Amino acid sequence: MRSEDDARRCIPMIPVSQGSLIHTSSNPFCYSDSCGCHEDPELIAEVAHAVDEGLLTPDEAKLTIAGKTV
Repeated sequence: MRSEDDARRCIPMIPVSQGSLIHTSSNPFCYSDSCGCHEDPELIAEVAHAVDEGLLTPDEAKLTIAGKTV
């Protein structure tokens, strides 16, 4: 039986295919630093709008544009 401390140390992981970059309408930014999605003005404007509407914090927006969200 796992202890409560063991449960806290478990970090769920989501597998990511290293062979392809995935861009979807709900997740337009990928994990690759060299991909142009991170500099797309239209995509960045959508994230900025979400910050303006209070849907994301500025820190969350930076992570989103960097492709570091799930």
